[in-house]
Amino acid sequence: MIGDSVPWKEELLRVAGSIERRANQQRWTDRTGFLVERDVMAGSFAVRKLLDTPGKISDETRRETVSVLSHRLVGQPPDLYNRFEFWTMFDVEHGTKEELSLRESCNRIIHSFVFSFSAPEENVPLLDGIYVASDRSSRKSLTYIRVDELLRVFRKVGDDDVVSLAMRRDADGRMQVIRASQSNIEPRRSTPETR
Repeated sequence: MIGDSVPWKEELLRVAGSIERRANQQRWTDRTGFLVERDVMAGSFAVRKLLDTPGKISDETRRETVSVLSHRLVGQPPDLYNRFEFWTMFDVEHGTKEELSLRESCNRIIHSFVFSFSAPEENVPLLDGIYVASDRSSRKSLTYIRVDELLRVFRKVGDDDVVSLAMRRDADGRMQVIRASQSNIEPRRSTPETR
């Protein structure tokens, strides 16, 4: 559980800026690749950790989806030996638009069995997206996430501000967050039927 979400959200915004700068730089090195992969992983973990802690992400942001392209498996699923040649196993020429939940998109990145950068035909930017597939999802498809979409999500979560919480005790007497909102939650008014 996260106690204070502010440093996590600030780190998400820093990570988004770092990925954006590196994606647009003129020269790409092995070190650049490591730094971008690290930031993508750290950002995805931060989003998932915030989702796992009640009251740290608003319901509005929690409902956000991530637009991706899904490339179906056309050969044998990748294994430890050949996963770096993923383009021979998936139909990378044709993709189907898909909307993933924040959690599912983070899980595919964090548990990626396949993780590779995508570069455009022109030289700049040097990075326009990432290909990922978890061990489970690689049996069906490869997921392509545009860098600008990933940055949008990191910034959306990083800028999320929970203004009000509604809480209630469950049947075991434990306090549960039932609503987290970016705006004030109207208190319930008692009516003659609810008194």
